[in-house]
Amino acid sequence: MIAAVAALFVLAMAGLWWQVFRLSDDSSCGLALRGAELQQAVLLLGIVCVAGLSGFVLAVARMRRGTKVLEHLVNERTAELVAATQRANQTAQDKAQILSTVNAFFIGVDASGKVCEWTSQAENLFDLPLPEVFGRTFREASIRWNWEPILDAINRSISTLSTVHLDKVPIRTHEDRQRFLKLTISPLCKDSGVEAVIMGEDITGRLVLEHDLAQAQRLESIGQLAAGIAHEINTPIQFVGDNVRFLCPTPSPACWPFLTGIGNS
Repeated sequence: MIAAVAALFVLAMAGLWWQVFRLSDDSSCGLALRGAELQQAVLLLGIVCVAGLSGFVLAVARMRRGTKVLEHLVNERTAELVAATQRANQTAQDKAQILSTVNAFFIGVDASGKVCEWTSQAENLFDLPLPEVFGRTFREASIRWNWEPILDAINRSISTLSTVHLDKVPIRTHEDRQRFLKLTISPLCKDSGVEAVIMGEDITGRLVLEHDLAQAQRLESIGQLAAGIAHEINTPIQFVGDNVRFLCPTPSPACWPFLTGIGNS
Protein backbone atom coordinates (compact mmCIF):
# COMPACT_ATOMS: atom_id res chain seq x y z
CA MET A 1 0.00 0.00 0.00
CA ILE A 2 2.85 2.37 0.79
CA ALA A 3 4.30 1.73 -2.66
CA ALA A 4 0.97 2.60 -4.32
CA VAL A 5 0.68 5.87 -2.36
CA ALA A 6 4.28 6.74 -3.26
CA ALA A 7 3.52 6.09 -6.94
CA LEU A 8 0.47 8.40 -6.81
CA PHE A 9 2.54 11.07 -5.10
CA VAL A 10 5.19 10.83 -7.79
CA LEU A 11 2.57 11.07 -10.54
CA ALA A 12 0.96 14.11 -8.88
CA MET A 13 4.32 15.85 -8.55
CA ALA A 14 5.10 15.08 -12.17
CA GLY A 15 1.72 16.52 -13.22
CA LEU A 16 2.32 19.65 -11.15
CA TRP A 17 5.73 20.25 -12.65
CA TRP A 18 4.29 19.66 -16.10
CA GLN A 19 1.63 22.33 -15.50
CA VAL A 20 4.27 24.75 -14.23
CA PHE A 21 6.37 24.10 -17.27
CA ARG A 22 3.40 24.75 -19.59
CA LEU A 23 2.56 27.98 -17.77
CA SER A 24 6.06 29.24 -18.25
CA ASP A 25 5.89 28.59 -22.00
CA ASP A 26 2.33 29.73 -22.80
CA SER A 27 1.18 33.28 -23.57
CA SER A 28 -0.74 35.49 -21.23
CA CYS A 29 -4.04 34.80 -23.00
CA GLY A 30 -4.28 31.38 -21.49
CA LEU A 31 -2.85 32.33 -18.13
CA ALA A 32 -6.20 32.28 -16.35
CA LEU A 33 -7.01 28.84 -17.76
CA ARG A 34 -3.60 27.55 -16.86
CA GLY A 35 -3.96 28.99 -13.38
CA ALA A 36 -7.17 27.03 -12.87
CA GLU A 37 -5.41 23.89 -14.03
CA LEU A 38 -2.56 24.67 -11.65
CA GLN A 39 -5.01 25.05 -8.78
CA GLN A 40 -6.52 21.65 -9.68
CA ALA A 41 -3.08 20.11 -9.81
CA VAL A 42 -2.19 21.58 -6.40
CA LEU A 43 -5.49 20.37 -5.01
CA LEU A 44 -4.83 16.91 -6.43
CA LEU A 45 -1.37 16.98 -4.94
CA GLY A 46 -2.80 17.90 -1.56
CA ILE A 47 -5.33 15.07 -1.77
CA VAL A 48 -2.58 12.65 -2.73
CA CYS A 49 -0.41 13.86 0.16
CA VAL A 50 -3.25 13.48 2.64
CA ALA A 51 -4.08 10.04 1.29
CA GLY A 52 -0.44 9.05 1.40
CA LEU A 53 -0.08 10.29 4.97
CA SER A 54 -3.24 8.46 5.98
CA GLY A 55 -2.04 5.33 4.28
CA PHE A 56 1.34 5.62 5.94
CA VAL A 57 -0.24 6.05 9.37
CA LEU A 58 -2.57 3.13 8.69
CA ALA A 59 0.34 0.98 7.52
CA VAL A 60 2.37 1.86 10.62
CA ALA A 61 -0.61 1.02 12.82
CA ARG A 62 -1.03 -2.31 11.05
CA MET A 63 2.66 -3.03 11.40
CA ARG A 64 2.48 -2.26 15.13
CA ARG A 65 -0.55 -4.51 15.54
CA GLY A 66 1.19 -7.22 13.54
CA THR A 67 4.31 -6.81 15.66
CA LYS A 68 2.27 -7.11 18.84
CA VAL A 69 0.48 -10.21 17.53
CA LEU A 70 3.80 -11.69 16.48
CA GLU A 71 5.35 -10.93 19.87
CA HIS A 72 2.35 -12.50 21.57
CA LEU A 73 2.66 -15.64 19.45
CA VAL A 74 6.40 -15.78 20.08
CA ASN A 75 5.85 -15.41 23.83
CA GLU A 76 3.20 -18.13 23.80
CA ARG A 77 5.43 -20.44 21.82
CA THR A 78 8.37 -19.69 24.09
CA ALA A 79 6.25 -20.41 27.15
CA GLU A 80 5.11 -23.70 25.60
CA LEU A 81 8.71 -24.67 24.82
CA VAL A 82 9.82 -23.78 28.34
CA ALA A 83 6.95 -25.79 29.82
CA ALA A 84 7.76 -28.74 27.54
CA THR A 85 11.43 -28.54 28.50
CA GLN A 86 10.53 -28.49 32.18
CA ARG A 87 8.21 -31.47 31.73
CA ALA A 88 10.93 -33.35 29.86
CA ASN A 89 13.48 -32.57 32.58
CA GLN A 90 11.02 -33.63 35.27
CA THR A 91 10.27 -36.83 33.39
CA ALA A 92 13.99 -37.54 33.07
CA GLN A 93 14.47 -36.92 36.80
CA ASP A 94 11.53 -39.18 37.67
CA LYS A 95 12.92 -41.85 35.38
CA ALA A 96 16.35 -41.57 36.99
CA GLN A 97 14.82 -41.80 40.48
CA ILE A 98 12.78 -44.85 39.55
CA LEU A 99 15.78 -46.58 38.00
CA SER A 100 17.93 -45.72 41.01
CA THR A 101 15.54 -47.64 43.29
CA VAL A 102 15.90 -50.80 41.20
CA ASN A 103 18.76 -53.17 41.96
CA ALA A 104 19.24 -53.91 38.27
CA PHE A 105 21.27 -51.71 35.93
CA PHE A 106 20.20 -50.52 32.48
CA ILE A 107 22.35 -49.87 29.42
CA GLY A 108 20.97 -48.46 26.17
CA VAL A 109 22.72 -49.13 22.85
CA ASP A 110 21.47 -47.29 19.76
CA ALA A 111 21.31 -48.58 16.18
CA SER A 112 24.93 -47.54 15.53
CA GLY A 113 26.20 -49.45 18.57
CA LYS A 114 26.81 -46.38 20.75
CA VAL A 115 25.82 -46.07 24.39
CA CYS A 116 22.75 -43.85 24.87
CA GLU A 117 21.77 -44.90 28.41
CA TRP A 118 23.96 -45.68 31.43
CA THR A 119 22.36 -45.78 34.86
CA SER A 120 24.03 -45.16 38.20
CA GLN A 121 23.96 -48.89 39.03
CA ALA A 122 26.05 -49.52 35.91
CA GLU A 123 28.48 -46.82 37.02
CA ASN A 124 28.90 -48.48 40.42
CA LEU A 125 29.22 -52.02 39.10
CA PHE A 126 31.60 -51.36 36.21
CA ASP A 127 33.34 -48.37 37.82
CA LEU A 128 32.74 -46.35 34.65
CA PRO A 129 31.11 -42.90 34.96
CA LEU A 130 28.55 -41.79 32.40
CA PRO A 131 30.78 -39.20 30.60
CA GLU A 132 33.35 -41.89 29.79
CA VAL A 133 30.92 -44.17 27.94
CA PHE A 134 28.04 -41.99 26.73
CA GLY A 135 28.14 -41.51 22.96
CA ARG A 136 30.95 -44.00 22.51
CA THR A 137 30.79 -47.49 21.02
CA PHE A 138 29.65 -50.02 23.59
CA ARG A 139 32.49 -52.35 22.65
CA GLU A 140 35.00 -49.67 23.65
CA ALA A 141 33.84 -49.76 27.28
CA SER A 142 36.49 -51.32 29.50
CA ILE A 143 34.30 -54.08 30.95
CA ARG A 144 36.10 -57.24 31.93
CA TRP A 145 33.80 -59.94 30.58
CA ASN A 146 33.60 -62.14 27.49
CA TRP A 147 32.38 -59.76 24.79
CA GLU A 148 31.58 -62.35 22.12
CA PRO A 149 28.33 -63.76 23.62
CA ILE A 150 27.22 -60.26 24.70
CA LEU A 151 27.58 -58.74 21.22
CA ASP A 152 26.04 -61.82 19.62
CA ALA A 153 23.02 -61.55 21.92
CA ILE A 154 22.61 -57.84 21.07
CA ASN A 155 22.72 -58.56 17.33
CA ARG A 156 20.20 -61.41 17.68
CA SER A 157 17.85 -59.25 19.72
CA ILE A 158 17.94 -56.41 17.16
CA SER A 159 17.71 -58.66 14.09
CA THR A 160 14.90 -60.87 15.39
CA LEU A 161 13.12 -58.20 17.51
CA SER A 162 13.01 -60.62 20.42
CA THR A 163 14.27 -60.74 23.98
CA VAL A 164 17.48 -62.65 24.66
CA HIS A 165 18.43 -63.93 28.12
CA LEU A 166 21.96 -64.62 29.34
CA ASP A 167 22.40 -66.29 32.72
CA LYS A 168 25.48 -66.59 34.90
CA VAL A 169 27.68 -64.21 32.90
CA PRO A 170 31.06 -64.01 34.68
CA ILE A 171 32.72 -60.64 35.13
CA ARG A 172 35.76 -59.27 36.96
CA THR A 173 35.13 -56.09 38.89
CA HIS A 174 37.56 -53.22 39.38
CA GLU A 175 38.42 -54.82 42.74
CA ASP A 176 39.49 -57.96 40.85
CA ARG A 177 36.60 -59.93 42.30
CA GLN A 178 34.54 -62.32 40.21
CA ARG A 179 30.83 -61.68 40.02
CA PHE A 180 28.01 -63.25 38.03
CA LEU A 181 25.37 -61.33 36.12
CA LYS A 182 22.00 -62.13 34.64
CA LEU A 183 21.39 -60.13 31.44
CA THR A 184 18.13 -59.52 29.58
CA ILE A 185 18.53 -57.85 26.17
CA SER A 186 15.36 -56.41 24.63
CA PRO A 187 14.82 -54.51 21.34
CA LEU A 188 13.41 -50.97 21.34
CA CYS A 189 11.99 -49.67 18.05
CA LYS A 190 12.37 -45.95 17.37
CA ASP A 191 12.19 -43.66 14.35
CA SER A 192 15.97 -43.61 14.15
CA GLY A 193 16.17 -47.42 14.15
CA VAL A 194 16.13 -50.39 16.49
CA GLU A 195 17.96 -49.95 19.78
CA ALA A 196 18.92 -52.54 22.39
CA VAL A 197 18.18 -52.19 26.10
CA ILE A 198 20.36 -54.31 28.39
CA MET A 199 18.97 -54.97 31.84
CA GLY A 200 21.45 -56.65 34.15
CA GLU A 201 21.36 -57.94 37.70
CA ASP A 202 24.13 -59.10 39.99
CA ILE A 203 23.15 -62.66 40.99
CA THR A 204 26.37 -63.56 42.82
CA GLY A 205 24.66 -63.50 46.22
CA ARG A 206 21.81 -65.66 44.96
CA LEU A 207 24.24 -68.20 43.49
CA VAL A 208 26.12 -68.36 46.80
CA LEU A 209 22.86 -68.98 48.68
CA GLU A 210 21.85 -71.65 46.17
CA HIS A 211 25.24 -73.36 46.59
CA ASP A 212 24.98 -73.26 50.40
CA LEU A 213 21.42 -74.59 50.25
CA ALA A 214 22.44 -77.43 47.93
CA GLN A 215 25.35 -78.27 50.24
CA ALA A 216 23.03 -78.28 53.25
CA GLN A 217 20.58 -80.54 51.40
CA ARG A 218 23.38 -82.96 50.52
CA LEU A 219 24.55 -83.06 54.14
CA GLU A 220 20.97 -83.59 55.26
CA SER A 221 20.60 -86.49 52.84
CA ILE A 222 23.84 -88.05 54.07
CA GLY A 223 22.67 -87.72 57.67
CA GLN A 224 19.32 -89.34 56.89
CA LEU A 225 21.11 -92.16 55.06
CA ALA A 226 23.47 -92.74 58.00
CA ALA A 227 20.57 -92.76 60.46
CA GLY A 228 18.69 -95.25 58.30
CA ILE A 229 21.70 -97.53 57.99
CA ALA A 230 22.31 -97.41 61.75
CA HIS A 231 18.66 -98.21 62.37
CA GLU A 232 18.74 -101.12 59.94
CA ILE A 233 21.91 -102.47 61.57
CA ASN A 234 20.64 -102.05 65.14
CA THR A 235 17.27 -103.78 64.58
CA PRO A 236 18.54 -107.32 63.74
CA ILE A 237 21.17 -107.15 66.48
CA GLN A 238 18.52 -106.27 69.02
CA PHE A 239 16.30 -109.08 67.67
CA VAL A 240 19.08 -111.64 68.02
CA GLY A 241 19.91 -110.49 71.55
CA ASP A 242 16.32 -110.72 72.72
CA ASN A 243 15.91 -114.23 71.33
CA VAL A 244 19.18 -115.41 72.83
CA ARG A 245 17.97 -114.27 76.27
CA PHE A 246 14.72 -116.10 75.68
CA LEU A 247 16.45 -119.31 74.72
CA CYS A 248 18.92 -119.11 77.59
CA PRO A 249 16.96 -117.98 80.68
CA THR A 250 19.80 -119.13 82.93
CA PRO A 251 22.91 -118.85 80.83
CA SER A 252 26.18 -120.19 82.00
CA PRO A 253 28.90 -117.80 83.13
CA ALA A 254 30.72 -118.42 79.88
CA CYS A 255 27.88 -116.72 77.90
CA TRP A 256 27.80 -113.50 79.93
CA PRO A 257 30.54 -111.66 77.97
CA PHE A 258 28.78 -112.37 74.65
CA LEU A 259 25.34 -111.33 75.90
CA THR A 260 26.78 -108.24 77.56
CA GLY A 261 28.42 -107.20 74.28
CA ILE A 262 25.17 -107.68 72.38
CA GLY A 263 23.21 -105.72 74.94
CA ASN A 264 25.65 -102.81 74.91
CA SER A 265 25.60 -102.63 71.13
